[in-house]
Amino acid sequence: MRKLVLLAALFSPLAMAQAIIVAPHSLMRLPGNSSVLQVERLEVADYGTLLIPAGIDDVKIGELVLGHEARIAIVPGVQA
Repeated sequence: MRKLVLLAALFSPLAMAQAIIVAPHSLMRLPGNSSVLQVERLEVADYGTLLIPAGIDDVKIGELVLGHEARIAIVPGVQA
């Protein structure tokens, strides 16, 4: 069982970061090259927008700070 869990952990893409900070009145789009996003601290300043790709299945955030009119949005995926 441990080998199966280790194997799954090795082959599942994972993006980890200490902190993601979006500046005031700006837009940040995260890359869509992983399926899991894990962040210690996520800060979106006043009127800032963070775009998360539709390909990310799991988002784990330790601490979330949102400014006035801050937004977190899911970007639609490409349809075939």
